[in-house]
Formats: sequence, structure tokens, C-alpha cells
Amino acid sequence: MSEESKNSFKELEKLEEEKYANNLLDVKKKVDGNLNSVHSMLNIVDVYFSKLLGYFVSMIGGEKSDKGMDV
Repeated sequence: MSEESKNSFKELEKLEEEKYANNLLDVKKKVDGNLNSVHSMLNIVDVYFSKLLGYFVSMIGGEKSDKGMDV
């Protein structure tokens, strides 16, 4: 009798490896989606933060400097 046909542990190992590979791909997709969301939010903050900061400075009576405020 062949060793591979009777070795259920090897079959079980193959099944576990397939489950792990599928789970790994799912986790990778979820992490990539979360990183894309965070990246988009950080781009918005990067673009508008300096203008928002300048607005708050002008509200509290500070002088507005034109250096570095326009993107």
C-alpha cells in the first residue's frame, strides 16, 4: 500500500494549509482596504490643514502670513 494514500495526517496538513492561504488573502484584502481609507483621509488633512490653521489664527486675531499658506 502506498504511504500517501493511507497517511491522513498529510491530507489534513494540506487542508489546513489551504484554509490558512485563503484566510491570509482575506486579511490582506481587508488591511489594504483600511490602508487606502486612511491614506485618503490623510491626503484630505494634508491639503486642508494649513488653510484651516490659517483660518483659526485669523479668528483669534493673529496676523495671516501668506508664506506657505497657498498650495
